[in-house]
Amino acid sequence: NLGRAVREGGQGSICGVANVEAALLLPMVHEGRDEPRINALVETIVKFPVLPGIKALIAEKTNDPGWLHMRPPLDDMSAADAKRMAAACREAVDKANV
Repeated sequence: NLGRAVREGGQGSICGVANVEAALLLPMVHEGRDEPRINALVETIVKFPVLPGIKALIAEKTNDPGWLHMRPPLDDMSAADAKRMAAACREAVDKANV
């Protein structure tokens, strides 16, 4: 929970979420506010292979399929899984947007 960590003196986190939802992170990072959409996004991301998943989300956001490629020993995420993950992430963020 990044918001709580910041309120308790933390300086942020190391994750790829800033590459896909930077605007949602700003209130958490600068003010320590909780952001249910980020929590929902992270909970969805970790249901998939995380590094290929983050890269798949970046590929979708930038419309650059070059982001889909991983370096050994990691495997690329299939295009079908990347689309499924992106849809699941959009749905999770939309549901948490109350």
